[in-house]
Amino acid sequence: MNEKPPPPTVLLTYAWCRTAYAALRSLTQQNIQCVTAGESSIGMCQQSRFSQGHFLHENPYQDEIAFIQQLNEIVEKSGAGFLLPGHDETEVIAKHRYQLPEKLIVPIADYDQLQWANDKARVMESCQALGLSCPQTLAYDPNRPLSEYPLPCVVKLRRGNGAKGVYYASTYDELKRIAQKCVNDYELKPGRYPIIQEQVPGEGWGVSFLYWRGEALAHFTHRRLREKTLTGGTSTARISASNDRLVDIAKRLLDCANWHGLAMVEFKYDPDTQRGWAIEINPRLWGSIALAVRAGVDFPYWLYLASTQGPQAVRPLVVSQQQGVLSRWYIGELIYALQQLMRRRPSKAGRALWPFPLAELEDVPLDDPGAFCGESIYYLKQFVVSASLNPEQRGMVG
Repeated sequence: MNEKPPPPTVLLTYAWCRTAYAALRSLTQQNIQCVTAGESSIGMCQQSRFSQGHFLHENPYQDEIAFIQQLNEIVEKSGAGFLLPGHDETEVIAKHRYQLPEKLIVPIADYDQLQWANDKARVMESCQALGLSCPQTLAYDPNRPLSEYPLPCVVKLRRGNGAKGVYYASTYDELKRIAQKCVNDYELKPGRYPIIQEQVPGEGWGVSFLYWRGEALAHFTHRRLREKTLTGGTSTARISASNDRLVDIAKRLLDCANWHGLAMVEFKYDPDTQRGWAIEINPRLWGSIALAVRAGVDFPYWLYLASTQGPQAVRPLVVSQQQGVLSRWYIGELIYALQQLMRRRPSKAGRALWPFPLAELEDVPLDDPGAFCGESIYYLKQFVVSASLNPEQRGMVG
């Protein structure tokens, strides 16, 4: 009688970050061996006891060819049969998928799909075409009369994450100055000029999905409680909560793209009017994915199952998410608290600084203290080098 082959080893990239770390914990708890890779030897997965080995590679946004060549070498050395990207390198990997081993499982959307989802202007165009609720959005044109733009507004680069490339304007003079500065600083061509978007009210929400070749297998919704930067972006505290209106909008948007793999659609939602607006898509692992796993929606493991055993292996596991589950990213909370203290808001800072209960802190695992140490050292190093609490990486914004 032939024994079943062992499950393929998983290679996780963008290893310093909690997105990859959430996947690392999810998979290793199912006895799936994982190795990690990144640009640095310091980070959450690098110092985690759950990683079976760590490898270094070049910046994927600055030298795509070298990055792909190194991925091939890492796959050969580690024996990995499954590649799960941790962040925006997902699009680079999709672009060069044909250069990776044919037998390597890479459960991500196609390059064209990822290009669309990473382009905030194109996503808004799709929302408008589908009749889905989204903010009024116009491409910046220095020859357009300023009176045609909405105020107050948000000036956004077409590509960015974590509030990078996002600016706010309350007057036309501010709008013009910010938009032109974006064009100059990022050397944007007319086809990549920033978008000008109406500033809509409400809370931040996220609707996450696992798709398999156009079929939605599972979803999860959460509400943001705090965000790392005062201009929005990555959440530092969030809670699982249902919102059928937003789920419907997100599903219709991803259905139109015949989506495959993981994605999270960001929203603004006004509880007073019960109206929501689609803002953008994160077509990859997202920062709050640890909350979904805690609330019973194990996206990394279910993606692995669908990839190795077929979507039929996932469907029986899907149950309703647990409501009211709270998750906090403590390093982000510390950054948020520092900003509040600088603005003399001690009560807000105190709520973020309070570390208890420890079970809510997704990046302070008591059974894996090395992960928090690696994350802390990485952020400290980045701050020293960039003098910024939200540094940009070349190639990720623009």
